[in-house]
Amino acid sequence: MTPLGTVLFIAGFSKVLCICDRNNGPVGEPECVRLNGYNGKQWATCLTDDYIQSNSFGTIKCEDRQTKYCYYQCMVELHGMNDGLVTQDCSCNELTKHNISIQTDLPSWCLSPSLDDCRWIGECLQKRYRCTGYLGKSDAMEFTQKVCQAYSFHYQRFSLEGGKWLNGVRKCLQSKLVPFLRPWMKATCNTINLRALQSQYQCLNVPGIGLSSICNITSEDRWSLFWTLHEIIEDNAINYYSLFNLLTAILSCEKHMYKPDTLELMKYQVNQKRFFSNMFEPTEYDKYDISKKVTKFISREMKWQETGISYYAFVEGLPVQTMTNNVIWNVSIIITSKSKYDFNDQKFVPQNLSEEVRQILERIQRKDIPNTTNRLTFEYFYVCESFNCSQPLKSEEIYNQKTSAESIATAVTYLAYVGGIVILIIIAGVAIKRFNTNRLSQNRNQTNFIVITRVKI
Repeated sequence: MTPLGTVLFIAGFSKVLCICDRNNGPVGEPECVRLNGYNGKQWATCLTDDYIQSNSFGTIKCEDRQTKYCYYQCMVELHGMNDGLVTQDCSCNELTKHNISIQTDLPSWCLSPSLDDCRWIGECLQKRYRCTGYLGKSDAMEFTQKVCQAYSFHYQRFSLEGGKWLNGVRKCLQSKLVPFLRPWMKATCNTINLRALQSQYQCLNVPGIGLSSICNITSEDRWSLFWTLHEIIEDNAINYYSLFNLLTAILSCEKHMYKPDTLELMKYQVNQKRFFSNMFEPTEYDKYDISKKVTKFISREMKWQETGISYYAFVEGLPVQTMTNNVIWNVSIIITSKSKYDFNDQKFVPQNLSEEVRQILERIQRKDIPNTTNRLTFEYFYVCESFNCSQPLKSEEIYNQKTSAESIATAVTYLAYVGGIVILIIIAGVAIKRFNTNRLSQNRNQTNFIVITRVKI
């Protein structure tokens, strides 16, 4: 199959009774057609030229430029392919043609939406599939809706380029779900969730032709979207995975995986007690569950909700099963001040994140924070300069290695001994200022050093 890369005109169909009138539609009318370049018949839908261009970001349009409606083939709308083997989800024949029924309880605009606002998910897709409520909740659908609302409510707070990118993202995410309203589509809420999740990374990275990629907008735009969404979506496994898709896209843009100064990154090595001897094969839900337990415990101890600190945890790498059948997890926690990135709530004042990390470290060392909770044992804690915090120093290296501040203090003491108390005061002042300015013990230009503190709990 050949992916679409240039403008493609929807060709007329031979030996087909075309019900799709160029001026009147009707929109949503299906037809089973055979087209040149494809191996088999496929469904095509009578849609507006505006929708076809919006769905394809301007790469596809009706062949007759004077027409308002034309047929849009399934293989292009669903898979972006203009030739090759017709897949099962698009395939049709004379028998299936007479066994489909057109949805009549939806307004016609649902079938050919402009996607310029956020109504389509709630008024069209959810009405058709009713993926809400217990045992029927489509959380990936909720994530798509929240991305759309983030643009509608806060677009003026993003940069010009960031706003264009986010508008493209919301259209891209919704357009991937529009085919579920076609009369031949037999989907479930799980199918919709899967489709939504699979399209997230693509739409977040490059939402459409001619639009910026996520790496071409500002770091502040990227993190503002992440934390704004984090605070408004429901806490569940699918939304956790959706946010992780966004985080993965963001981290692909950070040079040398360095974090902004407006974030702090902590990592925990956690031992999870298990009562079964079978081989442990982690699922996405397991990753969500362990992340939630760790952050719930730490945030409660540090009162992050009350002080205005946002936090997100994720599992890094694969867990390791021990000889005693316990499981070792590496859990990363990112924290930031709500007042910096969260556009939803501005009642909190900025927080000193460096001080917050220092307090966590002190409380761990004083054993004010328990190291065991809910069958979890916290074995190591370390603070990172980079998201690529994969080679922590050994415990003895932490204890024996002098930090920059300690080295400066040693030099100051020696000079004071030689030159007197006046020199001590002057150099100590310089040393303190330098240490406060360069809180981390390694220069940012060096990409291999990533851990500044690691403590055995």
